[in-house]
Amino acid sequence: LDYLTQLSDSYVVFNNVKIRLPKPILVEGKRLDSADIDHLALSESGLFAIKMITGTKQTYDQSSGNPFEQVRMSARMCLEILRPMFPALNVRGILAYQSFLPDHSDVGTVKALEFPDVPAYIYWFKDTVLSTQEINRLVNFIQGFQQT
Repeated sequence: LDYLTQLSDSYVVFNNVKIRLPKPILVEGKRLDSADIDHLALSESGLFAIKMITGTKQTYDQSSGNPFEQVRMSARMCLEILRPMFPALNVRGILAYQSFLPDHSDVGTVKALEFPDVPAYIYWFKDTVLSTQEINRLVNFIQGFQQT
């Protein structure tokens, strides 16, 4: 989490976001009604869904599923929910790891980065796709998830 405190005040960071939908939505052929996202970072360049992996190869729990798939589907779920209200929104998936990166032969659209590299990757995106007003609306929307 310390690495996200390096982001400037123009970024809004949400921690432990739990999305629960009253009815499932179809994402890539899968019916999803919930997502647990470690962190969401929001800026004028879009939304970043971040999953953290800590530990070593010996302590990594493989029973929790493929972390690349988890963050990819969480990012897609956010996009499906938010795109109708924010058509220009980009949602990017990041798998942040401390010292061990699980098998990543099929990473798809997820960027795998060591913790210290996450802020630089987020800063790399310079495009403005969200206005200040849209960011404020998104903040309120995401805070609504936090309270359910």
